[in-house]
Amino acid sequence: MLDEDVKWFVSTFHPCQTQQTCHLYLPPTIPDIPMLFCKVHIDTMLMPTVNKFWYLVQAHCALSSWAKLHPLQKENEKTLGNFIFEDSLCWWGGMAEIITNNGPAFIAAAGYLSKEHGIHHVKISPYNSQANVWLNESTSI
Repeated sequence: MLDEDVKWFVSTFHPCQTQQTCHLYLPPTIPDIPMLFCKVHIDTMLMPTVNKFWYLVQAHCALSSWAKLHPLQKENEKTLGNFIFEDSLCWWGGMAEIITNNGPAFIAAAGYLSKEHGIHHVKISPYNSQANVWLNESTSI
């Protein structure tokens, strides 16, 4: 017990620490700075019919919460793929991750875009607001 106390005292005593011969080397690290529109959450919602548009698709940046909304007549692979490509990729540039629910239209559209452009598709469970960071932040406002 006395040996442990002495070791602890010597290891924590400031003059002993400054005079020790064994120096700890910490390698330099480069911080990973998040980029805008690198991670994008995309979801659709059913809305009352306006000029034959039934759905509203929204995409938003996970870092800035900048949103892009677009009305859709149909929620299918083609319309969602066109929205992701034209209104997200062409406007915001390259994305690293797209986060959507497990809807078959999203899986098909994001699957094609992930093969074509190297975008990682993250699928969350439907009706799970805890998995969608943006929903949690927007509901607390």
